[in-house]
Amino acid sequence: MTTGALKALFVGISDYGPSFNALPGCKLDISSWHALLRDTFGIHTSRVLSDGEATRAGVEAGLRWLFAGASAGDRLVFVYAGHGTRTTHDSATEDALFFYPKTASGSDATFFDDDLSQLVKSTKLDLTTTQLTLILDCCYSGGLVRALVKAPPTAIPRFVELPTPRDTTRAPATTTSLPFGQLRAHHGGAKPLVVAAAKATEMAWDNQMPDGKHHGVFSYFAVTALKATPSSTYDTLIERVTPSIDKEFPQHPMLGGNETRRRLPFLQ
Repeated sequence: MTTGALKALFVGISDYGPSFNALPGCKLDISSWHALLRDTFGIHTSRVLSDGEATRAGVEAGLRWLFAGASAGDRLVFVYAGHGTRTTHDSATEDALFFYPKTASGSDATFFDDDLSQLVKSTKLDLTTTQLTLILDCCYSGGLVRALVKAPPTAIPRFVELPTPRDTTRAPATTTSLPFGQLRAHHGGAKPLVVAAAKATEMAWDNQMPDGKHHGVFSYFAVTALKATPSSTYDTLIERVTPSIDKEFPQHPMLGGNETRRRLPFLQ
């Protein structure tokens, strides 16, 4: 069992300003994840960024804090609830996180896999001895028409389509894009474990849940499952939450990155 420090950065964006759709459940998602890690998993230190705090510069500073000074055996967790997008970047179609925009175009808010790789490199984070887990309640596929999917009419997709032609050149939902969280530009061998709310070709949904409040559908069921069975492996967690989600939403959580850790207990 891992005994190193447990350190986490939580980022949730419900209010995206006047140019992009709001996501009512995101701030509650990170509050739920924070309470879970604090009360059930004994988090040692954490930071929370929400709405206007979660600009690209703000999140990058938070990630530098998360990575800085990590020792062998430490467990680092990045939880993100917000919009994702799929854009052209360095002549390839790539998935990206979409932070709080300071411009109407949103061009300042995209965060790509190689941006994460650069932060790992600049902070000298050793992924061969440190566990990095990315929990991403967002989606990258926006090409589906609501009429073709079985989500409730009140559900909101966690995807933003950028208005700038350069940024909106996206692959269709059936075309493979370069995923976020694989650290393709990082050559240290080990990879983070990515816990994704949906497959790359699907939307992740924000909706009113049985408690009467808006949540990310994945976050709601994942936090509930981990409260009930904290010793679940990552594989088991996905197996448990998928049927509950699939009853109403065309959304299937998945794991990416580190293959070995999928079979280990959550955050161990």
